[in-house]
Amino acid sequence: MNQEGCCRLLPGMRDYLPGEAAQRRRLCQILADLFRRWAYNEVITPSLELSEVFAEEGRRLFQLIDQGELVVLRPEMTAAVARVVATYYRDAAGPLRFFYIGNVFRQEPAQAGRLREFGQAGVELLGVRNSWADAEVIALAIEAVREAGVQDFRIGMGQVQVTLGLLHELEPDPEVEEALKQALVARDYVALEEVAARYGLARELETLVGLRGGKEVLPRAAALSSLPEVALGLQGLSEVWEALEAAGLTDYLFLDLSLLRDFNYYTGIVFEGYVAGLGFPICGGGRYDQLLRRYGLDLPATGFALGLERLLAATEGQNPGGSTAGPSVLVAGRRLDLVLSRAQELRREGQVVEMDLEHHSRADAKAYAAAKGIPVVEWMD
Repeated sequence: MNQEGCCRLLPGMRDYLPGEAAQRRRLCQILADLFRRWAYNEVITPSLELSEVFAEEGRRLFQLIDQGELVVLRPEMTAAVARVVATYYRDAAGPLRFFYIGNVFRQEPAQAGRLREFGQAGVELLGVRNSWADAEVIALAIEAVREAGVQDFRIGMGQVQVTLGLLHELEPDPEVEEALKQALVARDYVALEEVAARYGLARELETLVGLRGGKEVLPRAAALSSLPEVALGLQGLSEVWEALEAAGLTDYLFLDLSLLRDFNYYTGIVFEGYVAGLGFPICGGGRYDQLLRRYGLDLPATGFALGLERLLAATEGQNPGGSTAGPSVLVAGRRLDLVLSRAQELRREGQVVEMDLEHHSRADAKAYAAAKGIPVVEWMD
């Protein structure tokens, strides 16, 4: 047996040692408690799903064969929740509010901030097609990031139909339009500049990318297009901005009308959260009014997901969850029955208790406790 190989982690995977695991567990509890206060109910979906559930995410999938059927490790949670709704809540009256916390898996090159197994916590709000729902999920996303212990962050908010409409107004060849779209999705400004320069669109693309800031961006965008879907999208953005402004949340917000997300199912308002010094978003989401049609259900929806590892990276050094609590009492003695009974009694009282398993004198037990930083030793005769 290759012992070195047995201890090697696969690329893009990681272990959580006790302090990190405790911090991650606490973060999950904080988020779950918050989501429940906002009237969201938890759902837990399997890690393995039929490939049809994620039919449009083929390039990212870990695929397996199970008794002749192609199955996949879920690459994200939104489509899984959509499948749950289409299966169990087809005739339920909306709005439906669900939250989830779990690991997802993506087959992609491992790099900083790009684990191939990572945690997500998020919400899905289904059955409402208006700005009220959009405002709720963005307000909740802001609250979730704050509750996680991150204070210095910004949420960039865009609108898919606005961005695609403005791209279409440039009248590029469909292949060129797709190349521009993919560059925007990847936030690859080098590729964007190359395509724009090649087809003489540099000035127009500079204008589009420059549509960033506060609500003053909206009339600037409106002047660039006569398409009705652009006007409708800008109206929705304006309504959401005004609602969040009334709630005192726009200090965390900016508009970015070149923002496109990396899933094809988004249809309306989209948003991403950023922290200075991190080269990747800590959260993202938006409206997806057509996704459930894959499962035979015409139901509007919106939601977001937070990356657990990314949130923890953003709070590194701020100690939002603390480390594991060491034992407060060492129970020692020569009789197993007495030691075990007393340890159980103390644990029921809420103490963190370690049983002394191999030290058979008071002096040895005290020395062991001192070495481990355990303040109290109880000796049972």
